[in-house]
Amino acid sequence: MRGNRSLNASCAPLYVIDGIQGGNIDDINPNDIETIDVLKDASSTAIYGAAGANGVIIVTTKQGTTGKIQIDFNGYVGINAFPSYPETYTGQAWIDFLTEGFVAREGRQPADITELFNVAGLTTGAVDAYNQGKWINWRDEILHTGIQQNYSLSIRGGTEKQQSYLSAGYQQEKGLYKDDKMEQLTFRAGTTYNINKVLSVGFQSTVTYRNQDTRNSRLSKSLNYIPLGDVYNEDGSLKQRPIDDMNSYINILADDQPNAYENNTKRTNINIAPFIEIRPLKGMTYKSLVSASLSHSRGGLWDGLDTFMKLSGSSDNKRIASYTSNNSWSYTWQNVLTYNFQIASDHDITLTGITEYSKTNNESALAQNEQFEFDGFKWYHLQGGLSPYATSEYKETAKMSYAFRGAYNYLGKYLFSASIRWDGASQLYNKWCAFPAVSAGWRISDEAFMKGTRKWLDNLKFRVGYGVTGNANIAPYVTTTEVTSSANSLNLGGGRVQTYILTQNVANNELTWEKSYNWNFGIDFAVLGSRIDGSIEYYTTDTKGVLYNRPLPTALGLYNAKATYYKMSNIARIKNKGIEITVNSRNIETKNFQWNTTLTFAKNVEKLTEINLGNNVTATELIALNLFMDNPVNTFYGYKKDGIWQLGQEDMAACFGSEPGDVRIDVPGLVWDGSYQYTREEYVTNPETGENEMQTKTYNGAYYKEGENGEREYFTRDHTYGVSTNDKQILGHKTPDWTLGFANQFVWKDFDLSIMCSMRWGQMISGGLLTYMDNINQPVCYDYWTPTNPTNAYPRHELGTSMTGAQKEAMQYVDGSFFKVKNITLGYTLPNSVLKKVNMTRFRVYATIQNPFIWSKSDMLKGMDPENNATDKFPLYKTIVFGINASF
Repeated sequence: MRGNRSLNASCAPLYVIDGIQGGNIDDINPNDIETIDVLKDASSTAIYGAAGANGVIIVTTKQGTTGKIQIDFNGYVGINAFPSYPETYTGQAWIDFLTEGFVAREGRQPADITELFNVAGLTTGAVDAYNQGKWINWRDEILHTGIQQNYSLSIRGGTEKQQSYLSAGYQQEKGLYKDDKMEQLTFRAGTTYNINKVLSVGFQSTVTYRNQDTRNSRLSKSLNYIPLGDVYNEDGSLKQRPIDDMNSYINILADDQPNAYENNTKRTNINIAPFIEIRPLKGMTYKSLVSASLSHSRGGLWDGLDTFMKLSGSSDNKRIASYTSNNSWSYTWQNVLTYNFQIASDHDITLTGITEYSKTNNESALAQNEQFEFDGFKWYHLQGGLSPYATSEYKETAKMSYAFRGAYNYLGKYLFSASIRWDGASQLYNKWCAFPAVSAGWRISDEAFMKGTRKWLDNLKFRVGYGVTGNANIAPYVTTTEVTSSANSLNLGGGRVQTYILTQNVANNELTWEKSYNWNFGIDFAVLGSRIDGSIEYYTTDTKGVLYNRPLPTALGLYNAKATYYKMSNIARIKNKGIEITVNSRNIETKNFQWNTTLTFAKNVEKLTEINLGNNVTATELIALNLFMDNPVNTFYGYKKDGIWQLGQEDMAACFGSEPGDVRIDVPGLVWDGSYQYTREEYVTNPETGENEMQTKTYNGAYYKEGENGEREYFTRDHTYGVSTNDKQILGHKTPDWTLGFANQFVWKDFDLSIMCSMRWGQMISGGLLTYMDNINQPVCYDYWTPTNPTNAYPRHELGTSMTGAQKEAMQYVDGSFFKVKNITLGYTLPNSVLKKVNMTRFRVYATIQNPFIWSKSDMLKGMDPENNATDKFPLYKTIVFGINASF
């Protein structure tokens, strides 16, 4: 939230679940969530100290209530289908595609299908498959319709003395890949017991169990695969090689064969949080809460001989099995003392004191073996291999915090708060640091001089806040230099002796917090009987002493032949500033129809302003580390595509050794001089004799670059320009210039309709789906160049010719701006008159579709998901859900 503030430390926000910091949102059934609040500015997050440096998401779950016992049932079933992933050519369209590549290479039409396939590198088996019409749509063979279902049952209620909540949930998902599935069980219980007016005790507990099977994504292989052959044998089993005489043509579905591949993970997480609350005086509350978590996971991996990677020769031809185990346990003890009192009924004061201690331990182990004789062992018989390997690890972190906060309120018009917090983190050498924060608010609409505006202005409040937050979210033990076992050993005559070397990370005895200095200015408003309300905020964040794991100079030695030593240091500075706008409106309110809208807008400017890697570090070395001054942290640096060389630009393209239809690279500092003339000797065919004759030809125009002294170096057909890494440039950044959220809710009698949209503008993406041009096949959505289709999107397809590395790299960068309809939900709720007859308090049925529509600014992203960076690993798909909400 509000930009990147760190280079190596985590920028993830803090989740606070029912007052417990650091909870896992994935372990909560969504039906158990009551509310979600987001805190962003330093004055509101300061009470959470270093943990809240990147924002705080407060999740409040449903609790027991006083009164009648209520039973809630929520369930839905949905399908994941209609994947937005490019199809490739098949049938006659593929033949036409190959023919175009043949013409581009040979300058003529192929004599027959055999000649076409021969030039394409295909065999007689492929010709036979074509003659028999054995076409394959690999995308459709790989992807299946996924199924998801979710059910939860909860009971809540209680008396003045005791309120309880109990829920159980079951979630199942079957993915788009075969045997890609997940099951999750959740159980949650909580109770609060009011012993008397002074003392209350209670607890919250959650148990989660997850069983998940995952598959490797081979979907990208479909983008350049031959669409011919047999996927299955006559007996229904997979055919490893779809065409018999093409040994390198492996079935993409090979991993689906029995005992070929399996990756299973099981995880159990238990959390219990007992608390005691004492109210010794009027307005005073003391709450002590202990949150303890225990998590265990194990992973089993079997990688047999018949996987796609083994059959294609991409990995070693040996059976591999591994078993991983991870145990982590943590606890947090938090004490909060709050005292609220008034002076002369006009002055409201709240004082809060906090102490907090947390500790986390983690143990992990990996056992692996290779070269098994049989496929059925999986990871349950590791001793059956011939090359055992084992490793284990232990990590421990601790944090201690003290905080004090005071808040003052005068007549609800003048608001002031101040806090100071001291945090200590075990990962750092200088462990302790103080983080102050102050804020003030003025509800100007309550002033007497604003009386004339009260007919239309309901609320107008100005806010300003300043605070310092810290970040220490880095791995433990970076302040110490350790030793580790070496891969090599010595034999001194009495047997092998283990040797040890220094770890790659070098100690830093000055390591301390990275600190963000935050200003926040806000306006809250409500007008026209609160029909329109919202807020406008402007913020600045200056983060100093940014943590960065810097590579040390090679003069200090090498960790191994290819890697230097690293040292975590406070050496950088990052600035963020931006504006956020939220507007809520009740557009129409009648007896039978309501229409509400929420609009959010955010713009953030992020810059890396300082980084101290030493006086001898050059700009080239910073580029190698992907660090760019006065640019965002996540900046793209590479070759810039300038379109496709067109007909009529033959002379210009030839200066690069290219021709029309090739990718054109923008080269900084390279200038075209149309008046420059040069001659060269060429063989030209004599139309009368048909023989090649040497002639002198004159050409107009050449590119040049100026040297330091103004001299020009010209590049011509004889002296072509070779694109190199020196021609790379800053292309853009991952972070958008601005984002927009737009939600509408309509209610007509007992029907409700909600539509949620989002928009990200001005970011660049590096899309893996954009680089499948120089292959035997390619996506249909590629608008590639031909003499009759002079596009600037994709280059001409030519059999046997590949793009240069620079051209291919330039193709992957594209403007990722998009507008997406995230979801549409239509629901119907039974009227109260019907509910009373069946003794229910609520019954609603609904249908939801997710990702129904996406529009991308770039035509090159047709059929792709820019929000997921046009990845070639997994498709964007639509989810259609049908569900019910019932309460008794």
